[in-house]
Amino acid sequence: MAGMGRVTRARWSWLAIAMGCSTAAPHTWAAGAPPIEFHVAGGQLDKVLLQIAKLGHVVLSFDASLTRGLSAPSVDGTMTAKEALANALTGSHLELIEVAGGTLTLRRADTAGEPGTISAPDHVLPKIDVRARADDDDAARHSFVVARSSAATRTDMALSDVPQSVGAVSQEVITTQQAATVADALANVSGATPFYGFNSSDYDVKVRGFQTTSLLADGMLYEASAYPPLEGIERVEVIKGPVTLIAGGVPAGGIVNLVTKKPEFTAQRTLTTQIDSNGQRRASVDLAGTLGDASHVGYRFLAAGELDSRNYGGYDGKREFYLAPSLRYRDSATDITLGVEHYRNRLPILPYTVGGPDGNPLPDTPLTPVSAPSDYISNEMTEVHLLTEHSFGDGWSVRARARLLRYETTTFWDLPLAVFDAGGDVGLDAIDARTVQHEATVASEVVRKFKLGGVSGTLLAGLDFWRFGYANDQAPDNFSLQNLYTPQPLQTVPGGPLMPFSSYDSKQWSTYVQAQLAFGSRLRVLASMRHTNVLFSDQLNQFSQHNNAWTPNLGVSYRLTSSATFYANWLHGFDQSLGNQTSNGSGLPPMRSEQIETGVKFNLLDDKLYATAAVYRLRNDFSIGPDPANPLFAAQAPGQHSRGFEFDVQGQALPGWNVIGAVTVASANADGGDTGAPAVPARSASLWSTYAFSHDPARGWSVGGGIFCHSRAPTDMPGFSLPGDARVDATVFYRAAHWSAQLGVKNVFDRRLYGASMHAVAIPVLPGRTVTLTTTFDLS
Repeated sequence: MAGMGRVTRARWSWLAIAMGCSTAAPHTWAAGAPPIEFHVAGGQLDKVLLQIAKLGHVVLSFDASLTRGLSAPSVDGTMTAKEALANALTGSHLELIEVAGGTLTLRRADTAGEPGTISAPDHVLPKIDVRARADDDDAARHSFVVARSSAATRTDMALSDVPQSVGAVSQEVITTQQAATVADALANVSGATPFYGFNSSDYDVKVRGFQTTSLLADGMLYEASAYPPLEGIERVEVIKGPVTLIAGGVPAGGIVNLVTKKPEFTAQRTLTTQIDSNGQRRASVDLAGTLGDASHVGYRFLAAGELDSRNYGGYDGKREFYLAPSLRYRDSATDITLGVEHYRNRLPILPYTVGGPDGNPLPDTPLTPVSAPSDYISNEMTEVHLLTEHSFGDGWSVRARARLLRYETTTFWDLPLAVFDAGGDVGLDAIDARTVQHEATVASEVVRKFKLGGVSGTLLAGLDFWRFGYANDQAPDNFSLQNLYTPQPLQTVPGGPLMPFSSYDSKQWSTYVQAQLAFGSRLRVLASMRHTNVLFSDQLNQFSQHNNAWTPNLGVSYRLTSSATFYANWLHGFDQSLGNQTSNGSGLPPMRSEQIETGVKFNLLDDKLYATAAVYRLRNDFSIGPDPANPLFAAQAPGQHSRGFEFDVQGQALPGWNVIGAVTVASANADGGDTGAPAVPARSASLWSTYAFSHDPARGWSVGGGIFCHSRAPTDMPGFSLPGDARVDATVFYRAAHWSAQLGVKNVFDRRLYGASMHAVAIPVLPGRTVTLTTTFDLS
C-alpha cells in the first residue's frame, strides 16, 4: 500500500508501484518484452492494475481519482504486460501512456485512441503527492483492513459504499491475536456477542441482541452446532440487521459470514504449529499452487489437527481433525471452484460455576471436574460445495452455487441443574444424545452490469432452495448430586438405548431481485425485494406448517467528501415461527422485523484506515413463548427491541502501526419492556494494536496488545447477571523471509473471567493467564 502523505484537498494523486523484484528495469513493458501467463481476478480497477504491473515488472503511476469506483474484468491468458493492462482498462474510458523514464500512467481517453489502448510516449509525469514503497505488497498482506465484500449485497462492493453496517476481521487480525475460534475473532466487531448456552463447549452468537441460529459460508446458508476451525477461514464478516435478502427466514439482528480460503494460482507451502500453557498442541498445513505450468487450474489443500491432554478445568483434552482440499478453474470468462471439507472434534467441558443467592456467580469455585473428566461433546461434518460464475460479455454473467452437508453431534455430559445456594450444591442430569443434520443448498443468479448516461449499476435476479433435515435421539435421563466446592468423583455418563426425541424437515425456496445504482460519483442506491416460502414437516408429531413473506429493502449512500460517506437503510426481514404448536392447532405467522439505520463511513489516510459510526433501531413484531393458559403449547409474546450506537475502526494509523477497535452502546430488550436480552451487555469495547519495527536492528520484530471489556450482562433468570470485566492481552513476534515465531499472553493479569452465558445455571469460567507460542514455516 502507498506510504502515508498529507491530504490537503479532496482530490489527490498517488503513485502506485508494483514490482516483481527490486531490480526490475523501467522499460520491461516495451516492445520485445516476452509474454507471460496472467491469472488476475476481476475487481476494483486500481487493485487489478497494480497486480498486473507487479507480475509484469513494470512501474505504473496514476491519479487515484481516475479509477475510483471503477471495476476491471478478469485478465487471463498469455500476453505482454501492456496487453494485460489494456484488457483491464476495457470499458473504463481510460488509456495507458508512457512518460519520461519509462513509467506508465493513465489519462482519460477523451481525444486520442480507443479506451484501453496504449498511446505514444508522453514526457510529463502527473503530479505525485504520495509515493509507494517497494514493500507495499508485504504491507497489504499484513493489513487489518477489509475493503470489499460480496456477502451483504451478493455483488462485490467496497464496504464504504455498502449502505449497511458490516463488520469484518482480516486474516492478519486473526493471526496476530492468535485467535483459536471464530468467537475470538468476533470480539473485534461491535454489536456481536459470542455466548455459551447449556452446552458450554460450543458457542452461539448474538448480533444486536438477537440470537443467530444460522450462519453463512461464502454467502451460502447453513446450520451447524459448532463453527468450523479457523484454518479454513480467510476472514470473518458480520452483516448487521435483517438479512432476509441473502439468508431467507433468519433472526433479525444479523448473521456471520465466513469467507473460506480458496485455491490460489501462486505457490504456497506453509506449516504452522501452536502450543500453549494449558496443554494445547496444534499443527496445520496450507498448500496452494497450480496444476502444471501456465495452468488455468489452481488448488488448495488445508489440513489441521489438535491433540491435547487435559484442559485447564481437568477434563480430557480437545481432539480435532480438519481436512479441506479444493480445485479452481479460471479463465477470462469462467470461474469454477469445487471443494470438500471434513472435520471432526471432541470438545471437553469447560469448568463452570452457577449463580449464587446474591445474583452473582458463586465465587472461587475450583477449576476441577464437577462431573466425569471424560464428559464431552463431539461434532463431525462433511461438506461438498460448488461455486461457478460465467461472463458472457457486454455486462452479462450468471452465477450458480450448491452445497451438500452432513453434520452429526454427540452429547455425553452432565448438565447442571443449580439450586442457587451459597454452599455450591448442584444437581446434574446425565445427557446421552445424538443429533444428525442434513442440508442441501442450490442457488443461481443472473447479473447485468450497465452504464446509461450518468447512471451505472448492477441488476441481479436469482432463486435459491435450501433443505434442512434434523433428527435427535436421546437416552433416558440420569440424575445425581454434586457440590462445586468439594466435587466428588463421578462415573462417566451411564448412557442407554437412544430413543427418537425430535425429527423434522424444513424446505425454503425464494426468488429475489436487486438493483444497485450509482448516480454520478456520489449517490448510490441499493433496493431489493425477496419472496420466501418455508415448509416445515414434523415427522414425530405428524404435523406440517407453512410460512411465507415478502421483504423489501432500501439503502442509500452519499459520498460527502473523498473520505466520508453518509448512508441510511430501511430493512425488513422475517424469522420462521415453525415447529411450535398452539393450543388451538393453528400455526403462528412469521415473525417480521424492521430496522432503520444511519451512519457515516470513513476512508482515511489514503484508504489505509477505515471507520464506521452507526446508530440503529431494530425490532420484531412478536416473539414466541409458552401459552400462559397452557404452558405445554406456544403463543405469541411481546417482541424484542434493540437500539444503539456502534463504532468500528481498522487499518494503519501510522506506518507500521495497525489498529482495530470497536465500541458498542446499546439497549436490547428481550420482551419489549425493561428485561435485557440474556448474555448481551449494554456497553462493550475492544482495542487491539500492533507495531512493526522497520529499521535495523529491530527490523522484523513486532509488538502488540489490546483490551477487551464489557459491562454487566443479564441472564435468562431475573435477578441473576454476569459481572462486567476486562481482559488484557499482549504479544511479540518476529517475521523473517521464510519463517516466523510469535509469543502471546492472554489474560495478562490472570483475572477470573466468566464467559457470556444465557443461563445462570451454567456460567463458564474462562482460562487464567495463558502463554501461547506459534511458529510458521514457509516451505515454498
